[in-house]
Amino acid sequence: MTFLEVWIGYAIVGTSAFSAMFIWAVRTRQFKNFDHARKIALKAENLIESDEQVNRKTSAVDKFGLYALFLITLVLLLSAVIVGFKCR
Repeated sequence: MTFLEVWIGYAIVGTSAFSAMFIWAVRTRQFKNFDHARKIALKAENLIESDEQVNRKTSAVDKFGLYALFLITLVLLLSAVIVGFKCR
């Protein structure tokens, strides 16, 4: 396997992961209301939040997804480095 084939595969996997995250964001309506984000900093009640409110906002699925994304990225990066060294 040549160096170019490895990085083309890496680019395809990265593009697929980005596309999956973008489709998820569109389906969960993350881009629904852009004006709301501008006004969040102006509201005083949003500035003072207890630790319980912050912990309740993050769901188990979001935490799992973040860890899974980190592990997948780490594995792909390490595999690209290992294959790169073996091709020398």
